[in-house]
Amino acid sequence: MSYPEKVLSRILDPGIALIAVGAVAVFLSERITRGIADEKHRATANTAIKAAGLVVAIIGAVLLFT
Repeated sequence: MSYPEKVLSRILDPGIALIAVGAVAVFLSERITRGIADEKHRATANTAIKAAGLVVAIIGAVLLFT
């Protein structure tokens, strides 16, 4: 297998995709919750999205390293 094929096979691994999705969810959680009018509910939703992103990224890391 050539080097580009090895890189592509590593990038297409589901673990990498889950880590990327989790990181994007954590990074964009403020923008995702911008439409919520109540500040208390916005903070709760923001924290929930960040926690879900963390869980997804951890699952991706476990898949990647097993």
